[in-house]
Amino acid sequence: EKIVKDAMKTFERVFGNKIETGLMTQGNRSDKDFVFAMVQTLSRDNILHSYKPDEFDYIVFDECHRMRTSKDPKKMAMYQKVYDYFKPKFMLGMTATPERTDGGDIYKYFDHNVVYEIRLKDAIDNDLICDFHYYGIEDFIVDGEAIDEKSSFVKLVSDKRVKHVIDAAEKYGFSGNRLKGLIFVSRVEEAIELSKLFNETYYEKAGRNYQTVALAGCNSEDEREDAIDRLEKDEGSDVLDYIFTVDIFNEGLDVPDVNLIVFNRT
Repeated sequence: EKIVKDAMKTFERVFGNKIETGLMTQGNRSDKDFVFAMVQTLSRDNILHSYKPDEFDYIVFDECHRMRTSKDPKKMAMYQKVYDYFKPKFMLGMTATPERTDGGDIYKYFDHNVVYEIRLKDAIDNDLICDFHYYGIEDFIVDGEAIDEKSSFVKLVSDKRVKHVIDAAEKYGFSGNRLKGLIFVSRVEEAIELSKLFNETYYEKAGRNYQTVALAGCNSEDEREDAIDRLEKDEGSDVLDYIFTVDIFNEGLDVPDVNLIVFNRT
């Protein structure tokens, strides 16, 4: 929902008071000039069919690669349902990953018309996104086994692995005056336990004193926004150093203050 709200604010800045914008949330349709919606909401039958197929002149599908991805069949079905229902005068698809490793053809949904393309290096050179340093860290080995997202839960949250993650993050550091990090993991229980371990006394005695929370799809929008606000703050007793996350913040998140991202999953 935060992403949808941010998009709406951007359109309002560009168009000013020439348009009326509306946010479709929790099953409530909107009849404003520009309607912003999550695909999960819009794809519901009672919402989708409350609009005529030609209701909209112009439709933008953000993250349009979701129309054809084997990694998330449920979301793919939602995108395709909306795509198949509406018949606008113009349809635009936007994605940072049009070339799919799973073989899905995104271009066919838009008649193979590419109206604009910019690659990562050009985007950085034009200050559209920030520059970054990327480090691949060697797998953590326990008893001859490389520990990854498929390993047992006990091994994923072992003291040695947690120390390995912390040591690597501290070695390569962050940009700015205060750490503001996101850590992506593969399981909800892993996020909760790692967040707990990062805050435990053992690590405080070792000179680490992290304040973290775990967020997943089960957390409310208010809880997510509160965590982001605490991460972005520069001072205060409730500031956060890290947010551990599972299956959210994967795409389109706009938090410019984040200065370190850890991928504890592939």
